[in-house]
Amino acid sequence: MDAEKTTKTKYISLSVKGRTLIRKLRSNSEHVPDQAKPNEMHWKRFHYIREEIARLYREVIHLSPKATIVLVLLLFPLSSYANSEALTFPEVEEGIPKPGKLVKVYLQEYPEAYYVVFLPYNYTEGAKFPVIFESPANGYPRELPFYEGLFLGYGISRGIDYILVSVPCVDTTGQILKSSWGKDPLSTVNFWLAVLHDLSAKFHIFEDRIILAGFSRGAVSTSYIGNYNNEIKSKWCAYFAYAHFDGCCQTCLGDPDKRIKRINGRKVLIAVGENDTAKKCSKEAYLKLKAYGFPATYIEHHDIHTDKCLNLSHNPFWILEDSEPAQKAREWLKDLFKK
Repeated sequence: MDAEKTTKTKYISLSVKGRTLIRKLRSNSEHVPDQAKPNEMHWKRFHYIREEIARLYREVIHLSPKATIVLVLLLFPLSSYANSEALTFPEVEEGIPKPGKLVKVYLQEYPEAYYVVFLPYNYTEGAKFPVIFESPANGYPRELPFYEGLFLGYGISRGIDYILVSVPCVDTTGQILKSSWGKDPLSTVNFWLAVLHDLSAKFHIFEDRIILAGFSRGAVSTSYIGNYNNEIKSKWCAYFAYAHFDGCCQTCLGDPDKRIKRINGRKVLIAVGENDTAKKCSKEAYLKLKAYGFPATYIEHHDIHTDKCLNLSHNPFWILEDSEPAQKAREWLKDLFKK
């Protein structure tokens, strides 16, 4: 009888708590990017509510079968939040850069190319921000335009505290390359330098706190382009390479060891899917960096099941989750500038 009374009390308590969470979600909106003026406090509150939802569902499963079924049906509006990805990636658009928007920016000297900028939700005019400068993967038109993506930067920063930039590779005529690096990688080096100059002119950035990130082709680019010469390699304070790295899987890109040595003690995060064919390459890169005495961190993530990307292991959506690998990556970022 006491056990039944306890279950009933727990049922009522969880029911009230669940309905309160539903009201909070509705009053604070479903997704932060939909807010007219999103801010850091709203962002943190949203994720706190989601954590409470996940905790609630863990408690529900310990009730009696009948109580559990009734309560789950009652709290069904919360179910998608308890198990969904933590972040929703915004769409690329035209216009003036604003907090919470992913906007194309064109350079006068490159009329056929553009970069994409995302100002953080807590962005304020006049305040200085570090930058995550991201080189995307090859384009997959049947899945997503990855060359416009900011998956790594958006996922690891949660859209706050960092200006995020996605920068393509370009050919000798200044056209965007949706795959490979073209015949002359110096064309991309010069384009990236022009973007960095444009960022400094338009926004208040910490020029000594620019992290170079990349996925797949972009992971190779973090060193192949990012350390191509002494001028551009001096722009980065750290590197985040997801799935591949310079030299491990490429045989026609000159001297990778010379470029990798230009990292010269800066921190590097290497990440890869546990079943990705790029795993061997990424692990070799990590071991090489450690052999050079560089402060490297290695992360593997589980397969990601989403209809937005058909490859389960070679998939940037892992960093949008609240999983242990994604949290480990965020800890790496959090510790990056600690003295």
